[in-house]
Amino acid sequence: MTGNLNRLMRVLAAAGLAVASSGMVLSIAIAAFASPSAAAQEADEPETLLRYIAERDALIASQESLLNNYRCMFNIDTNLVPGGCQNGRPIHRPTMPGVFEGTLSQRDIQVRDELVAAQEQLLNVYRCRFGIDTHIVPGRCIEVVPIQAVYAVPTDVDPVAGRESVIAHIVGEVQKWYRSQTGGRHPLFARDGTSISVETVRLAHPQDTYPYDAATEIRLQIDPKAVTPLLVIMEGRMEGRTADDACGWASLWDFGSAYTLENLGRLYAHIPIAHCAHVVSINRGLFSRIAETIAHELGHMLGAVPSCAPNHDTRSAHVDDDHRDLMYIAGISKWGLGSLGSFVLDAGNDDYYLHGRDDCYDISDNPLLVAEPPATPPDPVPTPEVVPFQAVYAVPSDADPVAGRESVIARTVGEMQKWYRSQTGGRHPLFARDGPLISVETVRLPQPLDAIRVNGYGFHFYNEIRRLLRLAPQTPLLIIIENTGSGCGSVQTSQGFTTTCTDLSYQYSYVGIAANLAKILGANLFCAPNFDGGFGVDDDNRDLLYDGPQGQDRGNLILDVGNDDYYLHGRDDCYDIADNPLLAVEPPATTTP
Repeated sequence: MTGNLNRLMRVLAAAGLAVASSGMVLSIAIAAFASPSAAAQEADEPETLLRYIAERDALIASQESLLNNYRCMFNIDTNLVPGGCQNGRPIHRPTMPGVFEGTLSQRDIQVRDELVAAQEQLLNVYRCRFGIDTHIVPGRCIEVVPIQAVYAVPTDVDPVAGRESVIAHIVGEVQKWYRSQTGGRHPLFARDGTSISVETVRLAHPQDTYPYDAATEIRLQIDPKAVTPLLVIMEGRMEGRTADDACGWASLWDFGSAYTLENLGRLYAHIPIAHCAHVVSINRGLFSRIAETIAHELGHMLGAVPSCAPNHDTRSAHVDDDHRDLMYIAGISKWGLGSLGSFVLDAGNDDYYLHGRDDCYDISDNPLLVAEPPATPPDPVPTPEVVPFQAVYAVPSDADPVAGRESVIARTVGEMQKWYRSQTGGRHPLFARDGPLISVETVRLPQPLDAIRVNGYGFHFYNEIRRLLRLAPQTPLLIIIENTGSGCGSVQTSQGFTTTCTDLSYQYSYVGIAANLAKILGANLFCAPNFDGGFGVDDDNRDLLYDGPQGQDRGNLILDVGNDDYYLHGRDDCYDIADNPLLAVEPPATTTP
């Protein structure tokens, strides 16, 4: 019977509405029962205890039958109905009370009273969710306020036509992923009819004046009562958050707090598009990295990850046990190298979802995680804009440009594309062109090289390059920095690839670029069967991404040896770079002016 109680308590929030009460709502019928303390005074005779138990067992059976009728009538939690449903009704006859067996004790009465109360709580959730028999719900029904998707535009940024449809599509894809992980439940979003609602808000200030979020200002415009949780997708960047390379951030559900409108009004997630919109987002399946980020930040809004989780990362509300986990801390820096489909919701079900413990918050109890029909996708479904790589020759303030460097860079890109065509049957990574030539933009940087290295090659660096060259914020970049020193190095991020190794004349100069572009195109080594745990695969030293104990065979390189890790592997659980529209067929570039 304790198992039935735990099962009922676990699904109380599934319907998406909460019941206001000062405590657990008891059945109307249970008021007629003697309380456990009264029963203790009268239970000198076994017959008295047996009568109390029989009364409660009859009510439990009756309420279980009513629960099953609601489940079949409204097609919710039907997996809990013995024998299933048919034509909106349970297939099996109503549940009959059992005959008590065992040693009589006061605990037998207490357990039954707890189960009756849990049944009544769930019955009231169903009543409020579907508007049936609401007159017998003690207190009142409080409607769960859904999350509102917002497209926010600062004063110094122009809105992008069609962005609302893209956001609605992404939210629908995120909800689809959650349903695949939860057996049909997803975060509840406001809708216009059957479609995801996206409110457009013009902000009162420029983008760089928002150090953390614009939720307070947005609420003043669309939610003055401050009761609506928000998902904010902001055009542009947020200068105060560029240094940490975060694609998004969110407030956290207060673990164990009551479901109240005040608590809901504190929830928000904020995602600046310039932090996430690049090759692996715009060009790979409609803002892929933004989809992953939305799913992750919604996890925080739902309550993941509580500090009581056994694999809680001590630095933040994340886990540190499995790189496939949606809330994995190290996975944040790797997003854009995979796809949402390669993540799981609480790997092992031991930290924040369906962990089955009473001593730690579980997001399955959150009323914002609901079962409802999928939203209608935008019509037409938006298609991604394919923005090619831009090759950049960057000259720090303490260096002089080298004559002819742009031609060497263009020739190296051409060699890299030639190799890709030999591996893919004619496809190569798209690069911007000046007519038939690979385009190489030269930019003078205002800082010396040492200062650039100290500041790092994150969002701020890439956004500064794009600003100086007047490039679109989603442009992926290949940056060659002029280096007057003796050492050089390379950094690949989801924004592009930067190297200070300017000597590109040796035979295999294109190899490093080819390998890093494969990762930027979406080679997700975390889900690759031959992932070496570091930066590559370890199955064959001819592989472009080989990082094993042998030396790489650069004279016989192959794009994914065996086609089992990242190219043409044919699996749905790991992104395949063959699906990236940036890997395209076009005539070879002319490599010399």
